[in-house]
Amino acid sequence: MGPLYLLSLANPIIAGVFFLTFFTIWRRQRERTYVLAWALIYSAASIGWGIDFLRVFFGDFWVSFAANIVFPFVAFFTTRGACLRYQGSSPDGLLGSVCGASITVSSYFSLGHEDAFWRGTSTSIAMAIMLFIGLFAVLRARRRDHIDNGIALALGLIAVVLVVRPVMSVMIEGSPSEAGATPESFWLVSVKLMALFWWISFAVLFLVRIAADLMRDLAEQSVTDPLSGVLNRRGFFERGQAVLDQANAALPAAVLICDIDLFKKVNDSYGHSIGDAVIQGLATVLREAVGEYGVVGRLGGEEFAVVLPKSDTRGALLFAEGLRSAFSHQRHEGIPPSQQPTVSIGLAECSGRETLGRVLDRADAALYRAKHSGRDRVERSVETAEDRPICNAA
Repeated sequence: MGPLYLLSLANPIIAGVFFLTFFTIWRRQRERTYVLAWALIYSAASIGWGIDFLRVFFGDFWVSFAANIVFPFVAFFTTRGACLRYQGSSPDGLLGSVCGASITVSSYFSLGHEDAFWRGTSTSIAMAIMLFIGLFAVLRARRRDHIDNGIALALGLIAVVLVVRPVMSVMIEGSPSEAGATPESFWLVSVKLMALFWWISFAVLFLVRIAADLMRDLAEQSVTDPLSGVLNRRGFFERGQAVLDQANAALPAAVLICDIDLFKKVNDSYGHSIGDAVIQGLATVLREAVGEYGVVGRLGGEEFAVVLPKSDTRGALLFAEGLRSAFSHQRHEGIPPSQQPTVSIGLAECSGRETLGRVLDRADAALYRAKHSGRDRVERSVETAEDRPICNAA
């Protein structure tokens, strides 16, 4: 047993360690289904190379035959994880068809017409096709960062190597069916080295990707209100102020405060679970109306706020009336139709010379007038920019 043959032992051990690592991460983050797919990469790899290590006991034929059945699943789960992570779904039917075709063809060149070159080459081509599918899934992602570009590069590089390697092997030492696939042959050594590169490079990239996803989610959770799903007070002030900093006299911004009318009565009459549903209902109306255009946050209790960029008072009034009407027509289970809750809205315009807190104070004064003028209405701030002292954003 030469030192090169020990690569057959290194591969299943390394793959097994990575499988346990990714599987443990998935057990704690089960909603990240792509992590499970990436764990199964190393499960299939460990099995495949574990079989290959038995070459010394069972001979080349049966070991190569079994390994070529298992190895396509390494590419299958690599691509499945990439598709789930970057597209939200995986073309399992297509990947399964490629996998099945690979197993069928390699079995033919093992049992029907024995040819080691085409047995290995057909498997390599099928794996390359699946990796290219994964590459396209990454490239089609709406947003990519340096980690994603690294994953795309690795997918493309390994797919190319899978196709080129058999050709290089024939050019260097002839067909393995003629020269014999000895443990020291380029045919087998190149496969083992490529596999090591595959396991290690993808493990590093995938672990960094998972860590970055986790950090992003934790950051989002720190500024997100768990009940309504919109920004909490901290997140709203951070992102809302950034919008106001871009406002000017030519392109002002508008700030709205929305408060559910007689909300305490809703809680007292129908229970806090119904009250929570009403809060979620208003959050849905605000989120759908604003989309990616503005900033929505829950300031506390039944009070929400909105920052609308590039909106003057006239446009904000129309927008606010639409919100008020949409919420008044929303139906909440457990509340009689005649007593469906309404919302009062106060708004103020900002030309970028104020902090968000100061604009909210003016919008809150307008909300106060809406509450005392009959509720279920929109009021605007009567103070103009010329009436206000300059207060630059901090």
